[in-house]
Amino acid sequence: YRAVHLEFEAGLKRALATSEAGGAKGPGPEPADFSQVQARVVRVGDPSGIGDRNGVNLDEEMIALAENQMLYEAATQMISKKLGLLRYVIQEGK
Repeated sequence: YRAVHLEFEAGLKRALATSEAGGAKGPGPEPADFSQVQARVVRVGDPSGIGDRNGVNLDEEMIALAENQMLYEAATQMISKKLGLLRYVIQEGK
């Protein structure tokens, strides 16, 4: 197995920055155009030096997994709170 990483964060940041900088014609910010975001597959070399061509560092992968899980949980909590607020507004505060 050779480790690979999918990089797309820079493209997302550019799309968001473009939408924030663009002059919105109506109220609120202009929606971001994510159709131009390009992902790039990056192959990881053999950091172990053993020569088995297995570019997987288990510690790094576990750290990345934990970070991803925390970001996912934070995002789902924010969305849940926003939906709760919308539900409250729709019910006119009842």
